[in-house]
Amino acid sequence: AGIATSVLLRPGEAVADRGWPPAPPAGYGWLPLLAGVALVEAVTRLAELDASLKWPNDLLVDGRKCGGILAEAIPAADPARPPAIVLGIGLN
Repeated sequence: AGIATSVLLRPGEAVADRGWPPAPPAGYGWLPLLAGVALVEAVTRLAELDASLKWPNDLLVDGRKCGGILAEAIPAADPARPPAIVLGIGLN
């Protein structure tokens, strides 16, 4: 059994009503790493397992891979807009 999800992120676009500025493209590489840290924290707290992260994208439990993270940039149709990022997470 497994759970898989993908999320479309637009880090280069500001969110004015929350006061969030756009993230610089140089910071996009941090997204899968931050997702990995969040995934380890979620599995550790919710499943009460000793999870760890094998950089850059493997979730390990008891030394075995049981999840992964993948991020891919999707170019915007309008070249003036920043790319979107599709962040996928899968758990076994």
